[in-house]
Amino acid sequence: MARLLGIDFGTKRIGLALSDETRIIASPFETIKNTPSIWEYFAKLIKEQNIDGFVVGIPHHDGDNSFEPHVLGFIRRLKRDYNLPIYLQDESLSSKESRDFLIQTGKRGKKLKEDLDKYAAQTILTQFLLSSERGQIEEFQG
Repeated sequence: MARLLGIDFGTKRIGLALSDETRIIASPFETIKNTPSIWEYFAKLIKEQNIDGFVVGIPHHDGDNSFEPHVLGFIRRLKRDYNLPIYLQDESLSSKESRDFLIQTGKRGKKLKEDLDKYAAQTILTQFLLSSERGQIEEFQG
């Protein structure tokens, strides 16, 4: 089985996490800047890491969808460029949980900021893997 790439999308930075090949464990991978060159980076990463699907965190805010068009545009481009399955996962509290964890491990300031997005991606991917064990997944069709 191939790996899944967990994505915490942001307009400035994108956090990435990888599953293991059995899709049991999610590990933080890296944080990249959101620039036009991310598409070439993803193409290379898909081949190097044997990725056959994406799990993208979707914000669920009560009545505030100001961020959603950016995420949906990103997801549609992923689908168009790579034609791999895309799964959406509620990212509610993923950054808060990750921040709390990093603070508990002693990270502060610049190091915390550098690591936050990839750990949020790990949280998103972990939540998805747990949901998929219970059969609660649905592929993005849009």
